Amino acid sequence: MIRTATVAQAATARSLRSASFLDVRNADEYAAGHVDGAVFMPLHVVPLRTSELSRTDTYFVICAAGARSAQATAYLAASHGWVGGLGGALFVLSDGLIALGAFRPELVDWPRRDLVVMATYVAAQALFVAVVLRTRPPGRAVTR
Repeated sequence: MIRTATVAQAATARSLRSASFLDVRNADEYAAGHVDGAVFMPLHVVPLRTSELSRTDTYFVICAAGARSAQATAYLAASHGWVGGLGGALFVLSDGLIALGAFRPELVDWPRRDLVVMATYVAAQALFVAVVLRTRPPGRAVTR
């Protein structure tokens, strides 16, 4: 079963050791900071490494802001029939690792300055999307 989790729920599960984290960011992002003990599996290799995940375990799938974790979770559910049998479940950490680090900094292993850099990066991405959506005429498809 796929669910969306808040950072508070993820932090509680982590402190109780009742779930694992699956980090689907790229190697540079992971090296800059990650949840201690997280399974590192970049999004582009998830299809190749799904056998490493136990379907009876619960995972919080995380990335920087939530988009890649949603993609990975959707792939695992659709392609591998992950429906949460025997207590296993997938949770998308909708606000991403940045929010988790801001909420419970002791859970994330990264220097404080990296949190500011990552937050700025995510804000820039959001601004770019907003500008693109605002400047594109409604109802018109992009053609080449």
